[in-house]
Amino acid sequence: MHFIKAKICYNLIRLGKIKGEITPKRYVVEGKDVIIEDENHLFEYFKYFSILSIIIFAMIVNPLLNPIEILMNYIYLVYN
Repeated sequence: MHFIKAKICYNLIRLGKIKGEITPKRYVVEGKDVIIEDENHLFEYFKYFSILSIIIFAMIVNPLLNPIEILMNYIYLVYN
C-alpha cells in the first residue's frame, strides 16, 4: 500500500501536478560475512548411507520395527 502511494506521489511530482522533490532511491546494504567452505562431501554421503543401511538392516532382521508393516497390520486388524 505504501509503495503504491509513493509511486503515485512520484508521478504527480514528475508531471508537475504537485510541488515536491524527487530523491534517489535508498538501498540498504548489510554487510554479511560469506564463508565458503570447500568440503569433501564424500564423508557426508557415507554417513547418510551408513545410517540408512543400519535402519534398513534393522527392519529386515526385526519386521516389528518397520512402520509400514505396523500400519498394514493395524489396517488388517481393524477391517478384518
